[in-house]
Amino acid sequence: MASRIAEVIFTAQSTFEQAKAFRDDIHARATAWGRDPDHVKILPGALVVLGDSRAEAEDKWASLDSFIDLRAAQARLQMALKFYDLTGHDLDAPFPDIPPESVVSRGRNHVEAAKREGLTLRQVLIRSSQSNAHFATIGTVSDVADELQHWFEGGACDGFNFLPAIYPTSFDEIMVKLIPELQRRRLFRTEYEGKTLRENLGIPPAPIPLLS
Repeated sequence: MASRIAEVIFTAQSTFEQAKAFRDDIHARATAWGRDPDHVKILPGALVVLGDSRAEAEDKWASLDSFIDLRAAQARLQMALKFYDLTGHDLDAPFPDIPPESVVSRGRNHVEAAKREGLTLRQVLIRSSQSNAHFATIGTVSDVADELQHWFEGGACDGFNFLPAIYPTSFDEIMVKLIPELQRRRLFRTEYEGKTLRENLGIPPAPIPLLS
């Protein structure tokens, strides 16, 4: 449905490879509908944690982890596991083998990551609270800009939906520190292209393809 009607898609992809595969698939499907794939913008969520040094950013990330309530994290993850009960599972044992039919929506990202990386239940709960399966980039302004540039120029996205680690401080840091660096690299506009969101995204009006 998104490939047929959407003009902007917000998605959760935690790795470059996953994001590129998703974007390539959406573009192929949009082309099959007779649409210009460049008029379907893919914007994965990006959680940004900045520091004056990588060590400072990592310390900030670790500090945020200390505030995570594992009981609340488990209750939220449980909502994405329709027919599988996590109650009683050892937090430090390997994440349980959950059948695909028990997983819905965002839960799929967490289950696949657990299998791929051999995570424990505790690690999955922490990750699900950190970024909820979105891309997380941690480091100096230059470190973060490098990663964003890699995703953008490598075809994994058309931009990002920035997520605040700390509200509103994170947005302030992005605006004051990160955006100027992206502008210096000619990756972010210095002026708006038009008066509407459609104009600024470069998406002309077009009819929705009819179902055959």
